[in-house]
Amino acid sequence: MTRTASALFFATCLTAAGTSRADDRDAVVKRDRAELAESEIWVYNDLDRAIAEAQASGKPVCVVFR
Repeated sequence: MTRTASALFFATCLTAAGTSRADDRDAVVKRDRAELAESEIWVYNDLDRAIAEAQASGKPVCVVFR
């Protein structure tokens, strides 16, 4: 790749990255919490219940701390 093509590629990537707007972290966390609180396949914010369900089903628990 030539130097000019490389510079154009990186400038395009930077421009695209700069114009895309990511959600605010708080908004993302709140949206995830709302979606997962209603879900039957996830246990949100209740570790004791998650462990009990895991023991009953024989499946592992994946815990994510935010």
